[in-house]
Amino acid sequence: MLIEGKDVLVFFLILGLSVALFYYWVFPTHSSRFIRFQLIALGLYHVGFSFFYHQYLTSQGGDAIRYWEVSADLSQYAQSWMGYFGFSTFFIQWLNYIPYKVLDLSFLSGNLGYGFLSFIGLIFGALLTERLFERVKNKSLIRYLPFLIWWFPGIHFWTAGVSKEALLFLGLMGLFYFSFSQDKSVYLTLIFWLLVFLVKPLIGLLFVFWLLILFWKKSGSQKRVGIGLVFGLLPVLYLGARWLWAYSHLEAISFSEFMRLSQEQMEFLSAYQAHTELPMLGYSWIFRLISVFFRPFIWEIWDIYSLIFALENLLMLGLFFAAILLGFRKLKRLPLALSYFLLLTLLMFFLYSMTLNNYGLFYRMKSVWLPFLYISFLWLIWPFIIRKSQ
Repeated sequence: MLIEGKDVLVFFLILGLSVALFYYWVFPTHSSRFIRFQLIALGLYHVGFSFFYHQYLTSQGGDAIRYWEVSADLSQYAQSWMGYFGFSTFFIQWLNYIPYKVLDLSFLSGNLGYGFLSFIGLIFGALLTERLFERVKNKSLIRYLPFLIWWFPGIHFWTAGVSKEALLFLGLMGLFYFSFSQDKSVYLTLIFWLLVFLVKPLIGLLFVFWLLILFWKKSGSQKRVGIGLVFGLLPVLYLGARWLWAYSHLEAISFSEFMRLSQEQMEFLSAYQAHTELPMLGYSWIFRLISVFFRPFIWEIWDIYSLIFALENLLMLGLFFAAILLGFRKLKRLPLALSYFLLLTLLMFFLYSMTLNNYGLFYRMKSVWLPFLYISFLWLIWPFIIRKSQ
């Protein structure tokens, strides 16, 4: 791995920003040694994955390198920085233009920078986890269980470097965190929503309904403020909806059109002949969903990476059955914000079952949504776990 002088400077800059985050935000607001240790350890763990991500991508190749070099999609024929601005791939290329083309930073520096952004998302998630789960009074290992999701290798790998997943993860975690915030942090919520919208317009559009609920609740007596903010979103939503319609190539809104698009997407991916490809077009809807949610099973592994993936799936499968058997009656008491994020997670997994056809894509696309699934399942069975641990 070639490390340049600028990479060292970027590393120490990120180290300084991380120290500032802890000193001015985490430590003053969270005195618990337990959560402080978790976050410091997670930071070291995550930066390790940034180096691993860099090594893997430089040896195996991937879209991330083209994103960083602003060459993934040149259909805009941009002549300046603002010429690159747009949604999805265009947005990430616009974001990378100055660090790559102006500052001449390397791909490693880019991975460290994106890893830092996704680490902020991890902080949001871990801090909120502490609030959502009642503490175990004894010193048993059970108290670590709610935080286990933040140690899943898949989440760290896919968000530790230059990728849409890193930006989407930060946006989703910011939205998740401020959805539970007691203060009127409307503008911060909007910033994180805008990030989600620019990276993944469809997901951003799906969160508009949640923003309507959230703004109405948080505006209190100043309903005009909430209404004004909602109407302020309309021009952005209009542009995003137009882009999404053009990008999807749908000729009409109908079930048959959706199935046609699904088949074309599967056939397009099949042309790449991925070695983990599955015959999804031949599967029933139920088995497609099972494949996205829980495969590869432990008996389907083929290397160390697939073993890690399968172990994560096995844990999720166990939590799924436990939630059905022990926590189904608590489902109606699930916090409203968590319920909305869970519903969107289920919807995205359904869409993935209709558009993806190999384990690698499953792992990548699922990674940013798994925390909401894990936290929801565990929240439903947590009272049972607390009783058994006492």
